[in-house]
Amino acid sequence: MADSFAISFRERFSRAYENSNFSSHRALSMASGWSPARINQILAGHFDDSATGPGFFGVVRACEQLGVTPDYLAGIERWRDHRPEITMNALSLVNSVSGEMDRPSIAELIRLYVRSGQRLEAFSNHLEHCDIYEEPDNENRRVTVRSVGNKSLSSLRMGVPNATVLQEAYDRASLEFQEKIYSSHERAFSLGMTVEPDAIDERMENRPVHVKIDYSRVAMKLTDKDGINCLLVFCELIPQ
Repeated sequence: MADSFAISFRERFSRAYENSNFSSHRALSMASGWSPARINQILAGHFDDSATGPGFFGVVRACEQLGVTPDYLAGIERWRDHRPEITMNALSLVNSVSGEMDRPSIAELIRLYVRSGQRLEAFSNHLEHCDIYEEPDNENRRVTVRSVGNKSLSSLRMGVPNATVLQEAYDRASLEFQEKIYSSHERAFSLGMTVEPDAIDERMENRPVHVKIDYSRVAMKLTDKDGINCLLVFCELIPQ
């Protein structure tokens, strides 16, 4: 009989893999120092009856590649820090974003929106700077993350471009914050596109420094290649 703990581990591992940038089981296996077939064996349920699993050190290396923690795979806790919304301080975030020369502008994305017929494919050259969300869940007033760009503001803020981690951050946030995000997505879906101001307001831990980052957030209702509606979100820092 399969062990429920092992099945939960496999399901969480599968979600983390699906939301990662790895395109094959073999690639993740090799990056984790395992045999080429190990990830496939895990996801196929070969360890569902195992008392020891695939090996602790390999799991730790796999977690490093996937941007999650062993605690998360064990169903205990994803975040090590007591403030899960902050894994990169605001000063480092500003430096990371300001140092990029290839970031698109909101004006550029708006031109694409107008000229593309609101098709997601038209934004392929800029998706690494954007996050994609599913259509807002009006019944539960909830947003669902589809993908996270490698260089999006949320990715830089979290320290990892992983949709599972971003979704967990939203789900663990205050109800006030969740409602704020949901309402902004709902407006964008209703209007087709919105550009709204926002800010990161943070007092640095153990330092007498208060940092406030102002930015503009554009949200665009688009249609993907399968005809499914989604929401593209891009954030642009406002020069101080």
